[in-house]
Order: sequence, then structure tokens, then C-alpha cells
Amino acid sequence: RKQAVKMALLFATGPLQPVESSSSSSSSSEEETLATFEGVTCHVSRESSTEREAWGKKGSLRVTSRRLVFLTTEEGMSFGVAMGLLGLHAVARDPGAVPGPCLYAQLLLDDFPPSSEHPSELYFVPDSPETLPAIFDAVSRAATMNPDDDDEEDAKAEDSLLTPGALLRRFDDMLAFSENDDQQHHTQ
Repeated sequence: RKQAVKMALLFATGPLQPVESSSSSSSSSEEETLATFEGVTCHVSRESSTEREAWGKKGSLRVTSRRLVFLTTEEGMSFGVAMGLLGLHAVARDPGAVPGPCLYAQLLLDDFPPSSEHPSELYFVPDSPETLPAIFDAVSRAATMNPDDDDEEDAKAEDSLLTPGALLRRFDDMLAFSENDDQQHHTQ
């Protein structure tokens, strides 16, 4: 019970959002389930610690068009995390660095109040490491369906700089100088 209260407080201010463990469908008609993987254990690392801790019992990992959802039978331990909060995901296999062959996910915490309790990294460890490529592919597909707003703004800014008209104007501005500048160059 104490763990459930702690989790409720953590869910209220952090990147992980509670979901019902009995949930069998996506939360909205706009959210599509891309893949579900059974026999997955989740471990977390917090910013305040270098150690990883198991997060609930073994469960399933559901990858949707909008988020990752970890479902477990342990009360209060099932959660979802929006794809936009994943800064990085990768397959990790180094036994010295991860709890087992897993999908590693780094969380972006900039939009949340500072807390040493917030998970900063997630490790999804499947019973069968052979499923890792499929898990990675599903998460990669979901990530491409949810591009980072900053990436879109950067691409727009880059595109505007690369148009031929913008380049010509920029070069003209660099070469343009007033008649006074011209007279000063010739008299020096």
C-alpha cells in the first residue's frame, strides 16, 4: 500500500502516467496499438542514483502510435510514457551496463519539476532476447509517428535558409555596401 501511495505521488508530477493493468485497448480512437510483447520486465534508473531497480512484476510492453505502455499485475505499477518524452532508444546488451539484453530508453525530463525520484532511464528486458529487434522496430516506428517539435522547427529554419531565393538574398546582403562604403574603399 505504501508503494502505491509513493507511485501515485510520482505519477502526479513525473513523465510516467498511470494506466489500468487490465487495460486491453489503447486510450483513444486516435491511438493505435502497433505491437505488444509479453514476458517483459521493466527496470528504471533515477537521476539521483546509478543503480537500477526492478519496476513491478513481469508484464507486457505495448507500443502504440503515441506512447509506450508497461502493463503488470502489480497494483499501481502499470504506466504509460508519451513517445515525445523518449530522448533516445536503443538495443543494449552490455552485461556490465544493463540488467540483461534490453530496449534502453532515455527520458526527457526538462518539462517536469526537478525531482530525484523521477525515472530518467527505462530498461525493458524481454524473456526472449530474440524479440529485441521487433521491439526496437516498433518503438522506432512509433517515434517517427511522433516527431520532436524542435526537429520540425529546425527543419523549417534549415529549409528557409537553403531556398535559392534566400541564399541569393543572403549573398546580396553580404556583398551590398553603400556608395559611401565604395568611396571609402577606393580612397584607402
